[in-house]
Amino acid sequence: MSTEDIEKALNLLRADSPTNIQAMLNSDNPDLNEAGKIEARLKRKDAENKEKVRNFFPSLINTIKGGKALKKISDNFNELPESRKDSIANKYLRLAECDKHIEISSIPAFADSVERLHYLEDEPNLAELFEELLISTIDSSQKEVNHPAYVEVLKQINNQEAKNLKLIFQEHETQLAISNINLVVNEKGHYISQRQYLLPQPYSSITKRELENWERLKLISINMDAYLTDESEYIDLEDKIEETNKTLPSPKRLEMKKGILSFTDFGKNFAKAVGIIK
Repeated sequence: MSTEDIEKALNLLRADSPTNIQAMLNSDNPDLNEAGKIEARLKRKDAENKEKVRNFFPSLINTIKGGKALKKISDNFNELPESRKDSIANKYLRLAECDKHIEISSIPAFADSVERLHYLEDEPNLAELFEELLISTIDSSQKEVNHPAYVEVLKQINNQEAKNLKLIFQEHETQLAISNINLVVNEKGHYISQRQYLLPQPYSSITKRELENWERLKLISINMDAYLTDESEYIDLEDKIEETNKTLPSPKRLEMKKGILSFTDFGKNFAKAVGIIK
């Protein structure tokens, strides 16, 4: 192949317009011809995906029975910003590409998720979880995981909690060390609670209020009457307490109460439904 032929071929490969693809298909060069076939297949696949995205909601809404419910859900979805609808439809492609059977497991949960997305323009982490829940709600393979309560859980957390749930549920297959710190004030052992529900790095920024909320929502459980057998999980905080105690006048001293944070089955299934656990 001459230098001119090579340059011409490279120019064709750099562009994927129909004209250039057709030129590759018509080429006498077998490699260029094969490249044209690949580009044509990719173009066709892309067109099919775009068609699935365009048909996503109309085809889904047809599965809902009842005039008033159908109209309200349809209107709510159509009034979402285009960027939000595109984001949801692109997540739907995961199901379409795997030929998943589409069936709404809970119409109220589906409708609530659509409704809530209208108010989350400034809360991207939380909006992402609602979008994932929306898709999970129509995925028949998730029927055993899905529960109408999940949308209520999402309604009771904020954007920062959504971000931190993604972080902490990386450890869903294990348990985490959690600790309280008390300040002992006299020889009788009387103490004042100083800090509660402290987690090790990289989870130390998660607040007590967040953890109490997740515990209330049954996503996690916290047991301060037991501790991990691997006590090295507590060592960083123990070292800091030891150093602080060197500066305190006797009889004052800091003491650590060790505990265990566990992830509930409900919490794990919730995390799967909202896309935190893949």
